[in-house]
Order: sequence, then C-alpha cells, then structure tokens
Amino acid sequence: MNSEFRIRRFEFKALHGLFLLALGVGVGVLVSFDRALSPYHPLWGILPSWLPHTVWWWTPTALLVLLLLLTAFRGFEWAFERRYALAAVPLLASTTLTGLNIANRDPFEIALLWAVTVWVTTTLAEHRPIRTPRFVLALLLGMSACVVASVVNGRVVSLLGLHTYLAKFMAAFVLIELIATPELHRTALRVLIVISVFSALVALGSEVLFVLTGFQLSLDDAPTARVKMTPIGPLLRATALLPTAQSLGHLLTVGLGLALCRPGALWMRLLLAALIWAGAAATLSTGSLVSTGVILAVWPFVQWPARTLHFLALLVVAGIVVYLSGVLDSAWDALKTIGSWGLNERVELIHGGLRLVSENPLCGCGVRNDLRVLHLPVHNSYLQIAAETGVAGGVLFTLLAAYSLFGCAAAALAARAAEDRAWLTGLALGMCGIAVHFLSEPLANDYLTYAFFGVAIGAATFYRRPAAARSGDRYAQLL
Repeated sequence: MNSEFRIRRFEFKALHGLFLLALGVGVGVLVSFDRALSPYHPLWGILPSWLPHTVWWWTPTALLVLLLLLTAFRGFEWAFERRYALAAVPLLASTTLTGLNIANRDPFEIALLWAVTVWVTTTLAEHRPIRTPRFVLALLLGMSACVVASVVNGRVVSLLGLHTYLAKFMAAFVLIELIATPELHRTALRVLIVISVFSALVALGSEVLFVLTGFQLSLDDAPTARVKMTPIGPLLRATALLPTAQSLGHLLTVGLGLALCRPGALWMRLLLAALIWAGAAATLSTGSLVSTGVILAVWPFVQWPARTLHFLALLVVAGIVVYLSGVLDSAWDALKTIGSWGLNERVELIHGGLRLVSENPLCGCGVRNDLRVLHLPVHNSYLQIAAETGVAGGVLFTLLAAYSLFGCAAAALAARAAEDRAWLTGLALGMCGIAVHFLSEPLANDYLTYAFFGVAIGAATFYRRPAAARSGDRYAQLL
C-alpha cells in the first residue's frame, strides 16, 4: 500500500507540474501577441535591437514565475508550521517603515491585514481558543467604545480617524494571540532589537549626511521642524524611516532595554546599547533622552542587584563631584538651549489638554480633533487620549500601560530559565522607559505603542502561568 501510494502521489505531482507548465506556455504565447501589454514587459527596450521578437520573452518569464510558484508549493509545509511567526514578524518589522506608504497605505496596515487573515483563518479552521486575558480584552473593547463615542463631539474629523485607533487596538490583540510560545516570544524580541539597530544606523547615517552636505534625509511631515539648534550648531532631528523623531525615540527606548539585558557577552550588549542610544540622541528629542536615561540609570541595579548599595554610593559621590565641578551648570545650559522652547510649549499644551478634558469629560473632543482646538497634540500620552476620548479612555489607556509594565515585570520574576529571565527583564526595562516616555510625548496614537503592548502582554500571559499549566496549554500545543 505504501509503495502504491508513493507511485500515485508521484504521478499526481508530475501531472500537476505538466499542467502548470502547459498553462505557462499558453499564457506566455497569448500575452506575447497582445500589443497593449507587451511593451510593459520588464525586458522591453533593454534587449539587443537585433532580437526581432522581444515580445516572445513573455513566455520564459511566465514559465519562470510558475517554476517559482512550484518551489513555493514545496515549501508550503515549512511555511505552515511557522505561519504565526511569518505573521507576527512582518507586523513588528513594519513599525519601522510607517513613514513610507505603499499604494497610499502604511506598511503597518498591510502587515496587519496579513496577520489578521492568518489568525482568523487558523482560529476558525482549527478551533483555537482566545488566549488574551479577559481583563486586557475588556480594556481594549472599552477603549474602542470610547473612541467610537468620541465621534459625538469630533464629528467628521473623528469619524475619518476612527480606523487609526481601532487598527492599533487590533494589532495589540493579534500580537497577543500570535505570540503563544517561548520560541515565538524570543523571536519577536530579537526582531525588536534588529529593527532598533537598523533604525539607529539609518538615523546616524542621516545625521552624518546632513552635517556633511546639508541634505535632510527625513520622512517628517513637518519640514520646518526637521532642524533644531544645538550648542554645536543646527542638527537634523533624525527620524530614520518613521514619521516623527518621537516615534523613533519610542522604538529605541524599548530596543535599548532589550539590548542591555539580552543573553550574550557583556561587551556585545554594551556595543548594541551604545549604538541604539546614539540613534536616540540623534532624534534631539528631550523625551527620548529622558526615557533612555531612565533605562541607563536603572539597568545596573537590575543587572547586578547584589551591588545596589555600591551603585547608590557611587551615584552620590559622582553627583557631588559633578555639582562641585560646575559641569552640571554647563549641561543644564545646553539642555535649556535644546529643550527650553519645547518645555514651555509642552506646559502650554498640557494646560490646553486639561481644559479639553474639563469641557468634554465624557466623550472628549474627538479623536484626532485636538489639532483643531490646539495647534499641536497634547504632549502627554495619558492626557492626550483623555482629551480625545474622555476621562474613561484616559483611565483605560493608563491601566493598559500599567498592566503591560507590571505584568511583564512579574513574568520576569516568575521565569525559571536564565535566558527567558534575561529577555523578560530587558522587555520590562523597556516598558518602564515607555511609561516615562508617555509623560512627555503624544504617543497614544502611535503604531509602536500597541505593538509593544501586544508583545509585553503576550509575555505576561504566557510566562506568569505555572510550568505545568503551560505544558498543558492546548493553544500552544496546536502550534
């Protein structure tokens, strides 16, 4: 029976291949005679002029495409086994390309559509349970309701902006669902480090290019805000391939925490951290400098907890020396040169946000409608979403951020394997920096925010359960 089955299987594959081959030849011949389509062939116009019938190159092109499809069919089993990784990784990687657009769509939205398709089809076909905690699901649904209700005051502007928030809530949910095993979670964290290093390199390269040539390699939508005065002269506010310098700093804040705590040699971790921090400094964003500074200050206590008293004593001595040397005054003057205007503007925007909350406590002024009332969004993420969607929306967002941070920290404490503990500690450190970053930047409507929430809550959902429960998790076993 086995040999007969193999023979029939071989015959089926052979006939299937011959059919596709014949189909390719037929399509190539037909298209080659179509005068309207032939000139759009990739090789049209670059082949030697003595070839009389360049249109016939459509035929080998069609055959090549079909051969590639046959190769893809052979790798279908490999792709199916890794379908969740192939959905989650592009979704995370696309967060570094949100300054671009493909067919007038953000790459993140395209990747989200792919991830949702994979999750929906596998969930329905294989009867997978929902693994998102009920509390988190209630928070996301409650925020969605607040966003929809904000249309009452925001009207057309908020109606058109609904999808921006709802898509991001969906992204957080889908990432929690996709990242269901330790292997997938470690892969997601490695991807975050890779895209952080990539973005830092692009940011530093754009800064060097600006200093040498004056060319502004930036995808910032506000060209007048791309250059900032510093004590050493005008510098470009690097954005890499993201739309704003704040978004780049948001990414590099988490990347810095992961790079400092990831498993591996200390010198490699410090090298990656130095590169990522340099990219964050190239944003010339005070909020990014503060959030990454918090991570750098907390990291030694996390890395070597037994030496906490030593570090505290060292910080006290260093503070006294810096104060007496006068370096602190110089650094403060430089900081005021870079951030004084931004600090005053933030205070003004926060007062404006409080006014919006007091005027519209239930439904807010409407999502993306604060720009109509204020000249810029409120530069505090907690207050920003409260001003746009009401007090309830602000409270739910704060609870989601707190759950991500403390849940990830609890997962790091509960992890038994040293490798898992290192990864989770880095993620918790990054989420701590994110919580600080929220205080000074309008990131409540940023793609990265909800991607980080999804990764952190996915870790908290999986690692906080006892090992016996994880081994019996029917969801993980189905992967």
